[in-house]
Amino acid sequence: MEGLLRVVALIAIHADKQHVVLVIKRGNLQFPGGKCDHGETEENALYRECREEIPGMQIISPLRYWKEFDPQYGSGYLFGMVAYFAEVEGDVNVPRCESENVKEALWWQVDGDMSELMPVTREAIEELLRNGLLVKSV
Repeated sequence: MEGLLRVVALIAIHADKQHVVLVIKRGNLQFPGGKCDHGETEENALYRECREEIPGMQIISPLRYWKEFDPQYGSGYLFGMVAYFAEVEGDVNVPRCESENVKEALWWQVDGDMSELMPVTREAIEELLRNGLLVKSV
């Protein structure tokens, strides 16, 4: 699709299945990630974006492709999100990230206010909940 911006996103689920790594970017809660640079693979772009956005976090497992979401408008662009799973370790809750676009990174509890999420992030979290990959606390 012409004018479509493809972005890659990391879905890192905590072992308790009640938290997922999110960043506050351009005023929206969303998965870490971003667009591929020219000639860069999706996987390499995702590693780079995560290093820039959450320097204290390391991806410790191979990236596993999950799915590509239907294109949506957000932040003035038509974009399609391609999501990958991975396990992470290290310090996620950093108050200041190297990326000037990211205000904060955090383990977001899935019981949180879904209205704060970017629409495609909300769609992904709802699907993860329906499939039992995430669970709300009791």
